[in-house]
Amino acid sequence: MHFTTQEKAVIDRLQKARVLTRKSLCAFLKVSHMTVVRALKKHGYYTSYNKNSAYYTLKDIPTFDAKGLWSHQDIHFSRHGTLVETMLSLVEQSSSGYTVHEMEKLLRTKAGNLLCLLCREKRLSRYYTGRYAVYLSTDSRVQAKQKSQRRQQVEETRVATELVPTAKKEFPADIDIITVLNVLIEIIELPKASVASLSRSLQHQGIGTTADEIRKIVEFYSLKKKTAL
Repeated sequence: MHFTTQEKAVIDRLQKARVLTRKSLCAFLKVSHMTVVRALKKHGYYTSYNKNSAYYTLKDIPTFDAKGLWSHQDIHFSRHGTLVETMLSLVEQSSSGYTVHEMEKLLRTKAGNLLCLLCREKRLSRYYTGRYAVYLSTDSRVQAKQKSQRRQQVEETRVATELVPTAKKEFPADIDIITVLNVLIEIIELPKASVASLSRSLQHQGIGTTADEIRKIVEFYSLKKKTAL
């Protein structure tokens, strides 16, 4: 592939910096937007799936993990392409689908609104287990396997909990185990969040836990929160 002097300068700069915006490339090299575009197309590139897809890296720079993801500091890239394409691929390849919390933890970026949109567009399916939504493939055969695996995971969690001595005394009454575990995980990840914030965060993830239930869990375990309940 033949590169002009300016195009080669774009590739050399990006190879050195690893990740840059198109605007910064233009400014640093004093080249036009189209010069950067041509250079990237000739060489091959990826755009970030977060940060409004503003960052670029060359196709031979990322070392993608088993799920096709790679990060440079807080900028994330996917072998699958955009955030939407990445979520679709991850769900299709998953053995048990993803909750919003699981997807956002994996991608390290917000995903709840897009997952809901993909469901409305019938590009993903969704079902509820307990109080949280699990996003699945629209392929009926894949979906059936994913549901079965998810049910098995939930059952294994329940059985493991029951094997713990006095486990029945370790959970607040009238609140299912999965809800308790989701709330405790959220409290660990957001230790300074108020009960209202925790409730909003869980609902954004498709977990319909109320503020009153969170208060009961906090009080049951005598958790000392620095923010108002």
